[in-house]
Amino acid sequence: MAQEDKAKAILEWIAQRANEGLAVAFEHDCGGFSLTISVGCGFRYASSHHTHVGHPTQGTLDDLVDQLHALLIQDRGLSWHPDAGSGQQAVEYKEGRTE
Repeated sequence: MAQEDKAKAILEWIAQRANEGLAVAFEHDCGGFSLTISVGCGFRYASSHHTHVGHPTQGTLDDLVDQLHALLIQDRGLSWHPDAGSGQQAVEYKEGRTE
């Protein structure tokens, strides 16, 4: 799949989560092309979960797009972990909901 198509699929995923009432945040991780992604704490959900993608020193923008696509579209990558103090366990994030 072309990088442009992957990027469009990523943006569609973000829009779908936002329209489900979920906040989606991209935050600092370890620098370079790495990100912490948080999903949740929208008007329908009381807790959020986060995960990490990318590589701080050896990654490229294309690598980050590939990893975001794998994580958000293909459900491959690190598990989603609850934010501190939520009292929840790590979960797999599927279909815009935590289970």
